[in-house]
Amino acid sequence: MKKLVVTVVALGAIIWWLTQRVDLTEAWTALGEAHWQWLVLAVVVQFTNIYTKGVRWAFAIEGAIGERPRSLVFRSTMMGFAGNFVMPARMGELLRAAILHRHNPGVGYTRALASAALTQFFDLIYLLCILAGFALMGVGSQLVSPYAAMTFLAAALGALVVVFVFAWRGDWVEQVLDKLLGDREGLPARIKNIVHSIHDSSQLVRNPRFFAPIFGLSTLCWIFEISTVWCGMLAFGIDASPSMAGLTMVALALSFALPITPGNVGTHQVVSVLVLGYFGIAESTVLAFSIGLHFTIALSIIGVGGVMLAMEGMGLKELQEEIEAEKKALARET
Repeated sequence: MKKLVVTVVALGAIIWWLTQRVDLTEAWTALGEAHWQWLVLAVVVQFTNIYTKGVRWAFAIEGAIGERPRSLVFRSTMMGFAGNFVMPARMGELLRAAILHRHNPGVGYTRALASAALTQFFDLIYLLCILAGFALMGVGSQLVSPYAAMTFLAAALGALVVVFVFAWRGDWVEQVLDKLLGDREGLPARIKNIVHSIHDSSQLVRNPRFFAPIFGLSTLCWIFEISTVWCGMLAFGIDASPSMAGLTMVALALSFALPITPGNVGTHQVVSVLVLGYFGIAESTVLAFSIGLHFTIALSIIGVGGVMLAMEGMGLKELQEEIEAEKKALARET
């Protein structure tokens, strides 16, 4: 109930802010004048991105357990992304791990989830480096200061150190946790189980056979993400540079990483207006771009993901039950 109240209040505040700041009539007109072929291309690029993320996830799992999942990696990833749009707190990540585990019993649910988290950790490192690069080049200097650039670089370096510590000294980390937490059940046991899964998943960085493809696929994913935003800008006549599209994508990625509303509805629009307003783009055009791109991508993913869920014999009720079952199974493992 509290989460629902927070979501409703946040959406209300966002809608009020947008109505005070943007001419909605002009935004509606801009929506009607969109070049929709660019939005279709954006959907194609985003679906290619989702497929690439699925392949990357499979490499990460193989690097952890020595076995690559063969069944429904793309479908699991697509359903997970669809779940992120309709469920709070990015619960689609739990869904895709559960479905992958269902069709690949040799891949444990916890391991699948930890491997997905590790690939997203690499995305975070990329994001911090991109932000730092923009700041050092003076792109968006009013949004990202040189001081912030150094902070982002330090954070990226710290994140890499964490990954390498788990890869080479994970046993030591687990031993320390054992001494601190002992054999207590409940939350301490879950923490130890999660750390063990992260330790296993991080082993891939010690093997170039897995780390190199994941690094390359992560680069491709960010190219696809930025290209998706660029296509959306072209659809609404925004003369976008790669840096403009890149900075917008980074800001949107940060907002999606900490979801306030399901599917980032409203937050996507506010972030777009603030970032592109820096570049002098009319706010009504920016709002039209954000609504057009966001909802075209979201509805496409939800539509395809919904069909795939139906093929799994799952509805919304079954979906929630699947996630709850995996949570209970994880608790029993600990």
